[in-house]
Amino acid sequence: MRRVILFFTILIVISSKNAYAADLSASCNGSGCTPSTSTALFPSTEIWYPNKSLTKTIRITNDSAITQTVGTKAQNTSQTGNVDTVLSLSIRRSSNNQLLWSGSLNNFFGQTLINLGTFAPASFEEFIFTLTMEQAANNSYQGKTAGFDLLLGFWEEETPTPTP
Repeated sequence: MRRVILFFTILIVISSKNAYAADLSASCNGSGCTPSTSTALFPSTEIWYPNKSLTKTIRITNDSAITQTVGTKAQNTSQTGNVDTVLSLSIRRSSNNQLLWSGSLNNFFGQTLINLGTFAPASFEEFIFTLTMEQAANNSYQGKTAGFDLLLGFWEEETPTPTP
């Protein structure tokens, strides 16, 4: 029995050495994006303290038949005690580590839309979302909360209405 357990342990270690999995996957088509799970990307059970960072990866797939531009923004935002001013968020493209957006969570809440890029049909890209509490955050932020829903979708420029 020991050999079987050891074999599976070794097999898992060897086979998973270069395997990476996204924390969340979203498939986007003409009617929007559907996440693989409804689990919170940054769970409310997480205990935060100065200089703590939490990194999550999102894989977005364009399941539509045409090239699409994908964007993200926060909705249903909430916070207490201005904790959103001492939490910073960065969004990077995984393939080339390109920084797409960075700023306080408060600034993220105010963004109309953040462009994540243009996706060919049947293509995917992974993005790294990192949330960090500033080192200078003091005890006044204990017990404070921040929350938001992350909205992913196709970004289409609005066509201006012609004036007569």
